[in-house]
Amino acid sequence: MEQKWEVFNDIKAYLKGRGLHCDYYRDAYLERRLVVRLKKCGKTSFADYLSHLRSDPAECQKLTDCLLVNVSSFFRDGTPFENLQRNIFPRLSRRAAQEGRRALRVWSAACATGEEPYSIAMSAHEAIPDFFARGDKLKIVASDIDEESLKSARRGEYPAKTMQGVEDRLLRKYFSRKGASYAVMDFIRESVHFVKNDLIGDMPPWQGLDLILCRNMLIYIHLRMQEHILGKLWGALGAGGVLILGKSEVLPGSLAEKFEEVSPQDGIYFKR
Repeated sequence: MEQKWEVFNDIKAYLKGRGLHCDYYRDAYLERRLVVRLKKCGKTSFADYLSHLRSDPAECQKLTDCLLVNVSSFFRDGTPFENLQRNIFPRLSRRAAQEGRRALRVWSAACATGEEPYSIAMSAHEAIPDFFARGDKLKIVASDIDEESLKSARRGEYPAKTMQGVEDRLLRKYFSRKGASYAVMDFIRESVHFVKNDLIGDMPPWQGLDLILCRNMLIYIHLRMQEHILGKLWGALGAGGVLILGKSEVLPGSLAEKFEEVSPQDGIYFKR
């Protein structure tokens, strides 16, 4: 057993040397994902898998993809986007107008292949058409650690079979058909700027933000690193800004005084 965990740590060190910091992931999660790749490669031990990993550069990318769980969909988990349209964007646009600002600034952290930031942009157009009619801007920075996911996100094209959860009305309004795919309309794509960013190691790309979404990523991270990341997000938000986490993610007690719970069952908090 001791040797197994020594090799396990060697795998983490190997990945860290290639830019993926695994020290802060929960060991149980890492082990589950490693076992998936181990079986896929027909290996029977972590030691055999490490030898294979070192000899096959393609496997390093496959393991990275497996660990990062780049799963996304348009308007994922529904309710937060309903809240964006019904409550949050109208509130943020009113505040921006009162402050004389002509733009709303948003960060979609760990954005995977881009469905989330595009969904945010569409939700804004649904919620506050007058905001756009007067020439005000929505500026979304969407970040992820995985460059391949970002390349896909920048293209903004998605297979038709993955669009089943999107209303026909929204498909007609915000997408164009492109063969067997749907392409996000240019006026939506122009709102989103994709950047490579590591939530663990890098500083936030913006400050004074109105809204941050960081959903379904923290559940894989140790509590100590969750607090570190959430502290960064708090610092990146402007006063009264909104933070949206995944439905199964909660704020650690150490950060409770920094946020006001608005809809904790949906992971929605205001910065105090």
